[in-house]
Amino acid sequence: MEPADLPADTTAVVIADIVHPGAPSELTDYILFKVDLVVNHNVPKCPKTYVHRVGRSARAGRYGSALTFVTQYDVVLLQAVEELIGMKLKELKVSDRKVTRYVTKVLVAKREAELRLQQSNFGERKESNLRKDLLMSGIPEDEVDKRIEQIKNPRRKTIKKSSKEDLGVVKRKKMRIST
Repeated sequence: MEPADLPADTTAVVIADIVHPGAPSELTDYILFKVDLVVNHNVPKCPKTYVHRVGRSARAGRYGSALTFVTQYDVVLLQAVEELIGMKLKELKVSDRKVTRYVTKVLVAKREAELRLQQSNFGERKESNLRKDLLMSGIPEDEVDKRIEQIKNPRRKTIKKSSKEDLGVVKRKKMRIST
């Protein structure tokens, strides 16, 4: 997607990862300098990742905001972020009734979006291009499907405990919060 592809009246762009290596520079520039609100649906395990995500909302001297959904299981992670940035984050309390009122609407919208993506064959062009690239690189045709599957589902290497600590990864701890 290019910035020119966005309708003029676009007020929000929803993206999973802000910048990835294959993104066109015009789009990354647009994203980097036009973002004024970042919404995190979870608290990252690494505090530096949180700072990186939230930093997208305040580029080039502009002000921005970030909203992060936090559960009782995220408190330890949030405390690690606060320790890294040297300040306490503000809590925005919401009514359980108000939240549950919108849950159904959100779930319906999510399902509709999933159906539209499925109907538009989302992702098939990417796989088709990958198949062509693999064939052009000299991989035998009978090996291509196997390679595509390996690329789609890479095996994750385990990180040694000491290197996790070096990266600043925080383990989630279950906490009992009484009300």
